[in-house]
Amino acid sequence: MSHRSAALTAAACLVLASAAAGGAGLGYRGVNTSGIYPASGLMKSWPEGGPELLWKYEVGVGFAGATVVDGRVYIAGGETSHLYVFSLDGRLEARIPVGGAGWKRFSGTRSTILVSDGIAVTTTPDANLYAFDLRSRQRLWKINAWTSFGAGKGDQGWGYPESPLLFGDKVIFNACSRFDETPPIIAVDLRTGKMAWGSDAGHDKKYSAADLSGSLVRHGSRDLVIYSTWRYLVCLDAADGKRLWEIRDVGAKCVTPVYGEGYVMWDRQGQSQMLKLAPDGAACEVLWTRSLIGDRFSHAVILGGRIYGFGNPHDEPQYPRRTTETAPCPPQPRSRKRGNAFLCLDARTGKLLHSIPAETSGHVVAADGMLYAVELLKRKDRPDIVRVSLIRPTAEGFELAGRFMPDLADAELNLPEIEWQASVNPVIADGRLFLRYGPLQVYELRAGRTDEIRRHKQRVASLAGEVASTDRARRMAALAALERMGWQARPAVKALIGLLTDPDAEVRQVAARILGRIGPAAAASLIAALRDERVWADGFAAKALLAAMPEAADLADALARAAEASRAVRDDAEALLPKTGAAAVPGLLRILRTGSRFLRWWAIGVLTRCGPDAREAVPALIDVARTGNQWFQYYAADALGAVGPDAADAVADLLELLKHDYAKTRASAAAALGKIGVAAPNVVAALRKAAKDEDQDVAQAAAGALKRLVSPQGPNNPD
Repeated sequence: MSHRSAALTAAACLVLASAAAGGAGLGYRGVNTSGIYPASGLMKSWPEGGPELLWKYEVGVGFAGATVVDGRVYIAGGETSHLYVFSLDGRLEARIPVGGAGWKRFSGTRSTILVSDGIAVTTTPDANLYAFDLRSRQRLWKINAWTSFGAGKGDQGWGYPESPLLFGDKVIFNACSRFDETPPIIAVDLRTGKMAWGSDAGHDKKYSAADLSGSLVRHGSRDLVIYSTWRYLVCLDAADGKRLWEIRDVGAKCVTPVYGEGYVMWDRQGQSQMLKLAPDGAACEVLWTRSLIGDRFSHAVILGGRIYGFGNPHDEPQYPRRTTETAPCPPQPRSRKRGNAFLCLDARTGKLLHSIPAETSGHVVAADGMLYAVELLKRKDRPDIVRVSLIRPTAEGFELAGRFMPDLADAELNLPEIEWQASVNPVIADGRLFLRYGPLQVYELRAGRTDEIRRHKQRVASLAGEVASTDRARRMAALAALERMGWQARPAVKALIGLLTDPDAEVRQVAARILGRIGPAAAASLIAALRDERVWADGFAAKALLAAMPEAADLADALARAAEASRAVRDDAEALLPKTGAAAVPGLLRILRTGSRFLRWWAIGVLTRCGPDAREAVPALIDVARTGNQWFQYYAADALGAVGPDAADAVADLLELLKHDYAKTRASAAAALGKIGVAAPNVVAALRKAAKDEDQDVAQAAAGALKRLVSPQGPNNPD
């Protein structure tokens, strides 16, 4: 490396350090929403194959990047959105239900989660903002960006796309206002969700949000909020929402305004325009305009007086005649030469300094003086994949320092519209790269750690081979070593799963215990293994699943799906599902809707064992009581009775079942009415009549119900 290159890299590191010291906080795209993450001690080049994969986890559909705070990783995922919380080593600590994240296109949460003072804030595509207490896992508040403040829905055909901003104890977001009386940009209190301020910007009914997020930047001594919308670029004071300046009658696309070193680059009508802020942030000047740097939600980085990003290398910058914030900007004539490349431009002039070809646009971030670029690669015979490049700034522009593509199976890439996850913001924190494409993937970036990680993987692989030995002593010694490793034995999951059907009972027991200690990383393999009836023969796998999946919702879903797949699993699942409480109900309702006749009967039986926890199943059970055959009606009545008072809506249908031709159904209905405990006169009268039924079982059940309802000590005594 030349002296000039070394000096440039050192200067870039100083820029990063000063940005971290003076930034407005980490969130979407790091310090100052700039794509810059504070870090040190990272690798300056990558070995062949790229950095080592530490762990990965399937979090489902969505386009949210990771947030790393105080040694924990937060990310939202799934069409029924959940907030996942991991330790840095990949152990799942919580999976908090958020709300429906389905949408007509691109289902899943788009926003990076905000985390501050034990509170997490996330969004769903229908513009709901949720705040959760991370200690209790309870929701603190819910507001809708489109409707809660009377703003009215903006032009959000692809759903609410933005990551809210966190400034102190305020959450700032675009309300997509179309009405003069409603503030278009709003700040709410982090703990209460109540409005703290509303901006005075853009009251002309054209302030709906574009498909991007705002930027929160520390410029000099002032904190600024910069939003690019379909009709405005607006700059506000973050403290009170006061409008400082705006550029009107222009449209934005998909690129969040990028700040760095006093510059702001933004998307103006499909072009990239560079602004220079006044020292106090209260005004700006236009420097140049050129074809868009980035597309498809692609983003750039401003570092060391240069811009790094993806774009057409053949276009030239255009300069305005006047440089005030209201200066007209004629449409940028595009070069007839088309192409896409990774670019380095001079920030002041927009002149191209260096480029290398790229297949598509991508996302760029920076840390420790290095650039990280993620781009999508198209493949004909397999799902599209991303390529991650490590790039070193130099005096001449930049040079490649390493590249890799994630080693993912096609099944891991089987998500709707996965190619758009190439636009998800990569995150660098705690010496790791957090990449979301298919599963959430975490890679080691710290210098000197690669050899240590590889030695550990080789050690685990060696032990995994030993457990297949014909020498029992060697097998047990290898298993003991893997057990001491706990969750770090993850690379041996496949070998351990194979031992669940071993003829040696002690081997099966120890293997299952290790899988349980490995935790959620072993859960998917355990679930797949449940299809083999032999795995459940001794109950060891059931205990492993309980240990590996501490979250009731995950465990219940796994058990329900396993029961659908294998008859041998059903007895164990029937015993374990009620222990998961209300979390068991969604999976059982799915079986009740779509399963075979026998599976539906089985699901009703398990709901009965769930008792009051099955209250959410009451409407479905009422439907069965109305339309099922006599056997289904009989079991549905039992399940409604087990729910108890929360099944009061079923009373009218149970009274009808008291008239049923089948005696067992009449008896079950009578018993259920007693357990539900509604002592209305018509209920008591019907039960007194049933107490004289010629069938002894019916008469006894009705008499018992009456005793419950009209006993002087009973809570529902009609007198």
